[in-house]
Amino acid sequence: MQFVPNQNEDFLKVGTVLENRFEILQPLGRDKFEITYLASDGTRGDKVIVKELAPENEITRAEANIHFRNLSDTACHRLRRLFINEANNLARLNLRGIPNYRAEFSANGTAYFVTEYFKDAQTLKQILQAQKRLITSDVLHIIGEIADTLECTHSRKILHLNLNPENILVRENGHILVTGFAVARQWYADFTQTQSHIYELGIAATEQFSERLRRGPATDIYGICTIGFQMLTGESLQSDQVVFGDHEANLPAFLSSEADFKIFAAIKMGIAPDYEARPSSVSEWRKILVHGRIQDVEPTLPELDQRLVELQRLKTSKCECPSCGEVLMSPKPLGNMQCPVCKQGKLTKRELHPDHCPVCRSGVLHLADNTLEPKICPICLHGRMKVLRKGLLHPIRTAICPDCESNFQFGKGDWRLSCCQINPDRIGETHSWQVWRETSGIAEHLKLCDGCEAIFELEPDGRWKLAYPIPKSHDPRTLYPEEWARVAARLDPGSGTHVCTVCNADFFLDSEKLTLLHAEDDPFQYARFNLGRCLSLEEVIWLGAGKESRNQGLTCFKCHTEFDQSGLEFRLVRSYNEQLERRAGESHNLPDWHRIAKNLPLPEEESSFLELLDFSVIKSYREAQIDLDSKGLIWKGIASKQDSDRDARLTVTEDEVTFGGVLRKEKFTLSALESAHGFEHKLTLQFANFSDALELEIDPITFIVQLDSGARSVSLDASDLAARLQKIIQEHDVAQP
Repeated sequence: MQFVPNQNEDFLKVGTVLENRFEILQPLGRDKFEITYLASDGTRGDKVIVKELAPENEITRAEANIHFRNLSDTACHRLRRLFINEANNLARLNLRGIPNYRAEFSANGTAYFVTEYFKDAQTLKQILQAQKRLITSDVLHIIGEIADTLECTHSRKILHLNLNPENILVRENGHILVTGFAVARQWYADFTQTQSHIYELGIAATEQFSERLRRGPATDIYGICTIGFQMLTGESLQSDQVVFGDHEANLPAFLSSEADFKIFAAIKMGIAPDYEARPSSVSEWRKILVHGRIQDVEPTLPELDQRLVELQRLKTSKCECPSCGEVLMSPKPLGNMQCPVCKQGKLTKRELHPDHCPVCRSGVLHLADNTLEPKICPICLHGRMKVLRKGLLHPIRTAICPDCESNFQFGKGDWRLSCCQINPDRIGETHSWQVWRETSGIAEHLKLCDGCEAIFELEPDGRWKLAYPIPKSHDPRTLYPEEWARVAARLDPGSGTHVCTVCNADFFLDSEKLTLLHAEDDPFQYARFNLGRCLSLEEVIWLGAGKESRNQGLTCFKCHTEFDQSGLEFRLVRSYNEQLERRAGESHNLPDWHRIAKNLPLPEEESSFLELLDFSVIKSYREAQIDLDSKGLIWKGIASKQDSDRDARLTVTEDEVTFGGVLRKEKFTLSALESAHGFEHKLTLQFANFSDALELEIDPITFIVQLDSGARSVSLDASDLAARLQKIIQEHDVAQP
């Protein structure tokens, strides 16, 4: 992986060591949200990629430490947590198409995560800069592997939201890696309302520029397609890009192969501006990539028959939801701070006190300046020094550690160790208190608990490290004050600011923006669709009521199908029913929406549907799936030879063909039939051992078939009989050894 470093004062200095393990070798560049570095792993001895949370135009760096200029402490805490949690979630997936995550941590006022480094990899952006555009087979390979990876992440409810050529790595062996997942980036953009700064028109989907609009798999499909467009055309997709028409003449000249047209058809559908107009899943989009369109599988006769039965039995109540059958209701916005998850509880602010001790959870932490007088023993590193004077004006002082009984005498600006049971060899050492403190490694600024022996040391980036007692391996040791306050309240360090009084759903609230972090129960599916989204309180009171558009209408609290109402017409706003979702934005009356949800024809489509049903009956007859009767009768009707005006009867069964009248009949074994051809009224049959073909003029017959939906009557002619006989010949040939 080769990068040209972008020199910038925001970067960490080369040589900076993070977490006492990762040494920065060089900055590789930055985008609008994070900085990327090449580093060495002191534990494993190899190179790694380090990502640093650093939104552009938001941070000020002092040495290694970052300060967020416009975010509150609580918002900074939430953003750091999102950045780290995203890395944790991806690490758990352990997918082939995502670089292995090695570590994630907070430091320097911000957050980091570390992934594998591949020396043999190039970004797709670099490849396109060198080659302009790629051949069709390479385009298919790359977008296919990206789709494989995203199909897996989507199944775990993880979106990418930042697909572009810079986040796609191509290794020498052709393996494709997807990087740059951006849930934290999207939350920051929504929280700060800087979507247009974080994202670029044409590259990001339309819904990413509005905190109100829904995002999902179709958002990432848009990203895949913008990458495919650039690989195919050699040009990035612009915000005013012309969408090519359906006709070949309107397509770019270089789309010469069938594969080119299929790719472009898939891209064209995937970059539709409206979320609902794009394929709803990666698997659906793949079908377009394979077939050049959403392949319509022709329904079978039993399926059509069943649909007609359902149509005949269809009965709907006035306000029944077309998707799930529950009651559609006219929603009212939730009350102020009413929980959108359970709709019963209130969101209350957590009592979080940064001065409560997270160790004993009963004491109070007090700031202590450890620069002038001894506060913590430099010998045992945890005893609290007691400083005694011989008199109010006497210059000689004594500092005693009650834990290890070390004794220091102060005189002429220095402290002399006069008694030490732990290390007697050090008795007599004399230093200024600053030297004693520095050599022992004790921090200048401390927090001491008045209820237990806990000692916290201030880190340069504003975090506090628990110096004593040493925490267990699975417990946190260094956290920001907001996180320690949560630990003191017996909460996870990443918990939110508010909690529901009834369902205990966890929320983060800051600047009138609410984010649902966790919900154990989800009775109204609010968490399913809004978990992690940064929403204004006004949006929450409508979304919690099941209304996304805020317009007058109906909504289903069970499945979240939503309509805007205008008279007797209902415009579908959203639905997670596959049949309905395809027609979002359309307006119909409610009975028609019930038909659409069940994939039944609308009233104006019924005649075409019945024609399709009749055609399917004929097709089933031609393909030997149904007979004229239960005894295997294939044909029975009037016919005549071409050189005769005399009518006779033609009967065809599974065994033989019979032609003639009462007195004279010609019989042919069906197994001897070699070919059958028919057109309109003419039928030609060729049998083995007969040099002349049997040529007949036959009248159409009426075929009445009994279906579950009732009797259907169709007309069969010579071409239908010939097709049926030809099918029998093919089956006979296959059966022969």
